[in-house]
Amino acid sequence: MTIKYRLPVRCGRKILLRARVEKSYNPLHILSASLNQEGKEAVSATAKFMESPLLKAIKT
Repeated sequence: MTIKYRLPVRCGRKILLRARVEKSYNPLHILSASLNQEGKEAVSATAKFMESPLLKAIKT
């Protein structure tokens, strides 16, 4: 996971959090997210996630 803190995030003020799946090659998933406050990007992040075979077994 990579997180970039660009600006301080002020407590008590509204934020806009966006997350999306950038790529998905089962079992690997690459996601990104950004946190905006007052129209400016304060934090951005990217991460890689692997699906667990155990989780698949539980779902069925």
